[in-house]
Amino acid sequence: MQEAATLLLATAETDTDPHTRITAMRTLASLGSQCTANAAKLLCTISNESATKQYRRTIADALIELGPRFYDRALSMLLAILADRSTDQNGRLWAAVSLIDLGPDQHSEAAQTLMIVSENPLADNWEREFALEKLAQLGDPHRSGAIAAMQRTTRDGNVDEYSRARAAASLVHLGTEFHPEASMTLLEIGQEGNDFVARLIAWRQLEGFAEHREQAQAELLELMSLRDLRHVGQLHISRMLRTDTIDLEVSVRQLREALHQSKRSITATIAAHSLAQLGYHLYDEVLPAAITLIDHIHHSGLVAWTRQFRDMPEPARERLAEIISSHYSSALRVQQWSAARAIRTLGFPGRDLHRHIAEDRLTPWAIRGAVVANLNDRHLVRALLNDLEATPSRSLIKDIDNAPVLLRAILANTDTSQRCRTFAADTLAELEPEGPERAISEFLQLIIDPFRQHEIYRLSARNLIAAEPGTFDEITNALSISLSNEREPTRDRVRCASTILLLDQQRAHEILHWVSELANRPTLTATERVDAVGVFIHLRATPPSTISGFLGALVCDPTVQGSERSTMARSLTGTARLDAARLVVADRALDIASRVLSPDMYGGIPCRDEVIAAIRDVFTAPERTAAERVEAANALVDLSPTFIPEATQAIADVPLRLAARADLGPAHRDTVLAAARRATDSTQAAHILLRLSPTDPHDAIDHLRQVTRDPRTADQLRIRLLFDLRQYDGLAPIRAIRDDPSSSDAVRWMAAMSLQDRHTDDRAAAARILKRLATTARPALRWRAAADLMTFGPRGREWGAEALQAIVDDETLPITARTGAARTLAIERPDTRRRMVRFLQDLPPSLPVLEARSEFEPTETVIALQALAKDADALTQVRAAEAMATTHRGYREVAAIIVRRVAHDGGVPWHVRLRAAGDLAKWSDLCLQEARDVITRLRS
Repeated sequence: MQEAATLLLATAETDTDPHTRITAMRTLASLGSQCTANAAKLLCTISNESATKQYRRTIADALIELGPRFYDRALSMLLAILADRSTDQNGRLWAAVSLIDLGPDQHSEAAQTLMIVSENPLADNWEREFALEKLAQLGDPHRSGAIAAMQRTTRDGNVDEYSRARAAASLVHLGTEFHPEASMTLLEIGQEGNDFVARLIAWRQLEGFAEHREQAQAELLELMSLRDLRHVGQLHISRMLRTDTIDLEVSVRQLREALHQSKRSITATIAAHSLAQLGYHLYDEVLPAAITLIDHIHHSGLVAWTRQFRDMPEPARERLAEIISSHYSSALRVQQWSAARAIRTLGFPGRDLHRHIAEDRLTPWAIRGAVVANLNDRHLVRALLNDLEATPSRSLIKDIDNAPVLLRAILANTDTSQRCRTFAADTLAELEPEGPERAISEFLQLIIDPFRQHEIYRLSARNLIAAEPGTFDEITNALSISLSNEREPTRDRVRCASTILLLDQQRAHEILHWVSELANRPTLTATERVDAVGVFIHLRATPPSTISGFLGALVCDPTVQGSERSTMARSLTGTARLDAARLVVADRALDIASRVLSPDMYGGIPCRDEVIAAIRDVFTAPERTAAERVEAANALVDLSPTFIPEATQAIADVPLRLAARADLGPAHRDTVLAAARRATDSTQAAHILLRLSPTDPHDAIDHLRQVTRDPRTADQLRIRLLFDLRQYDGLAPIRAIRDDPSSSDAVRWMAAMSLQDRHTDDRAAAARILKRLATTARPALRWRAAADLMTFGPRGREWGAEALQAIVDDETLPITARTGAARTLAIERPDTRRRMVRFLQDLPPSLPVLEARSEFEPTETVIALQALAKDADALTQVRAAEAMATTHRGYREVAAIIVRRVAHDGGVPWHVRLRAAGDLAKWSDLCLQEARDVITRLRS
C-alpha cells in the first residue's frame, strides 16, 4: 500500500495532465485516512494552478467524495467558480449541481445559478434543458417556473426537435400529470421528426408508456440500424443506444450490419462505439472494425473517437494503440501529436511518437511545448525557451530550477515577439512573489502603448485582470466603449465584444443584442457581417438560435466571399451543415482548403468522398497551377497519412521552391532536403535547408549570412533572410536597415513592417517611418504605408486616417492610389464610409473604381462591371468578369459568357485566352470540359 501511495503522489506532482492527477488523488484517498488527508491537501494545491482552472469543479467534486470534513473547502471552490464572471455556462451548470450535493443550505445559490444558465444565450440546448430539469427537481418556489419554461419549449414548433424532445423527456420525469402533453409531443417527433437523436430520445421515453411500448421498441430497433443519420445534430449517440429494455440479439444484429456494411464513417463509428459498450463478448468483433475505421478518422477527432474504446480489455486496447502508432508513424507532426494523445487515452504512454515530435524543430511551438512537458526533458525545455516565438506555460517549466531567471531573460530580450512576452509574464506571475508585479508592469506597457496591436491589447487586458482582479471594471469598460466607437473598424469592435464575453459571460444578452443589431445594418459589408456573427462562433461550437439564422443567411448570401462562406458553413449543424458542405465542396472557384469543412467530434469529415474527388480533380485539371496542386496535396494528407504516397506522386514534377511548401510528412521533407543539397541555386537551397531541417543546418546558416553581407544582394531578399536568421543573429541588423536614412523608402518600409510584432519601441519606430512615407513617398507606397498605419494603435490610426484622406483629396495622384485609399478609409473608419462611397460613385466607372466600390455596393457594382466589359479590350473584359464573379456569385454565369467569348477569340493574346479559359473552367459546370479542351490546345 505504501508503494502504491508513493506512486500516486509522484503522479500528482509530475504528470502534466490535470485529469490524471485528480484521478490519482481520488485513488490515493481510498488507501486510508492519512492518505485521504494527503489527497485533499494536494487537490487544494492543484486547484490553485492556472493550468487546472477548468478542472476546479472536478476537484471540488473529488473533495466532496472524501467526506463532510472537506465540504467547506469544496464549497469555497464552487463559490469561487460562480463568482468568476468568465466561467462558461457549462462550468456554472455543473458547479450548481455540485452545490445541490452539498445539502439544502446551498439549494438557493444553486437555483439562482440554474436559472441564469437556463436564460443565458451562450448555453446550448442540452445545458438549458438540463438546468431547467434540475431546477424543477429542487421543488417550489423554483419548480413551477421551470416547468412552465419546458412546456413553452415543447409547444413551440419553431424550436428545434432536439430541444423539444429533451424538454418533453424532462416533463415525463417530473410527474404523471405532465404525461399526456409530453407523450403527444414525443410521438409527433418520433413519427415525423428528422433529427436522429431527437427521435431516439422520443422513442426511448415513449417506451415507458404501456400504450406506446410495442411501437417504441420496434422503432428503437429500426434506429439501431443507423440508416438515417443524415439529420444528426448531436453525436453522443452511442451512449443512448441502450439495449436494457429491447431485444439484445436483434439490436446487436442491427449494429453489426451498420458496422460492416455502411460506407459512412460516422455510421460505422457510432455502431462500433455502441457495440463496444454492450459487453466484453463483442470486443473481438469490434476491434478489427475499429482498426479499419482509423483511416477515415481525421486526427483532430482521434482522441474523442478512441475514448469510446478505453473500457476494452488491455490486450484489445494495446492492439488498437499499436495500430494507431503504426498508422501515424510517418505522418505529419501535428497528426502524430493527436495519435500520441489517443494512445495515452487508451492507457499507454506513446513515448516513441512524443520523442519524434519533441526533437523536430519544425513542430509547431505549442505542440512541441506540450510534448516536452510530458517528457519532462530539462535539456529540451531550455532549448525551447531560447526560441524567440516561445509561449512558455507553467506545466512546461515547473521542474526547471532557474525558471524565473529564464522568463525574465525572455522579457528583457527586445527580439521576442509581443505574444511571447505576454505568456512569459503570465507564467512568471505564478512562479515567484515578485512575479505579479513584473507581469502587471508588462501588461500595462502593452495596453497603454499608443501603437499597440489590437490582438495583443486584448490578450494583455485579459492577463492583467487575471494578475490584478481589481482592474476588471476599468478594462471591461474600456472594451465596451469600443463597441459604439464608429471610428474603429468593425472587426476590432466585434473582437472586443468577444473578449468581453470571455471575461463576463453574464453580458451575453447585451452582446447578442448588439451583434444582432450590427449584423442587420445595411451599410455593413458581407465580410463585416461575417465578423459580427463570428463573436459567438469563436466562443462555442453551436451558436445561439438567433445567430444560427444569420449563419444560414450568410452561407446563402451570394456576396459573401468563398473562404468566409466556408467558415460560416463549418458552424452549422445537422442537415444544414451537410447541405452547406456539399455546396462548398462543389464550388471550384474556392481554394481547396476552403472546400473542406472541419471534422465532427469523432473526426468525420462532411462529404469526405466528395472532398477526396475534388482534391484529385485539382491534381489533374489543366486549369490548375503547380501551387494549387501543392495546396491540394497538403489538404489530402491532412485527411489521412494513408494519402501521403498519392499526394507525393501528384506533385513530383513541381519546382523545388513549391515542393518545399508541401507538408507531406518526414519522408517528403527528407526528399526535398536532399534535392536542395544538390540544387544549383545555392541561396534558394540554403533557405530551404534553414526552413525544413529538423536540426540547425549550420552550413546553410553560414551561407545565408554571407548572402546578407554581399552588397549585390537585393535589399528585399536581405531583409527576408535576416528575419529568417533571427534565432541565430537577432534582429539588430534589420533595425539598422530600418533606421538608415540612406536606404530606399521601400526597403525601410519592409524592414519596419517585419518588426511590427516585436518590442513597443519597434512599433513606435515603424509608425514614425510609415507616417513619413504616407506623405512623401511615391503614390503606390504612400497609400500602402497609410493603410498599414491603421493597424498601429490609436495614434497610428489617427496618422493613417489623415494620410488616407489627403491621398483621396489629391487630384494629382493616380486613380488607383486614390481609390485604394478611399476603400481602406471606408473599412478602417466606418464613420467616413458614406463620404468615401459617395466619392467613389462620383468617379468615372473604371475597373479600379468599381473594384473599390464592390464591397459596399455589390449589386450596383456587378451591373456596372457588366456594362464596362461590353466595349473594353480582352484583358479588361477578363478582369471585369473576375471582379463580377468575386463580388456576386449570382453573376458567375454572366461572367462565364464573357470569358468564354475571349477564350475562343483567336485574335486575343495567348496568355489572356488561357486566363479566360481557366476562369471558365472554375465558374461553369456546363462549359467545364470545353474550357479544359481550350486550355489543352493552347498549351500544346
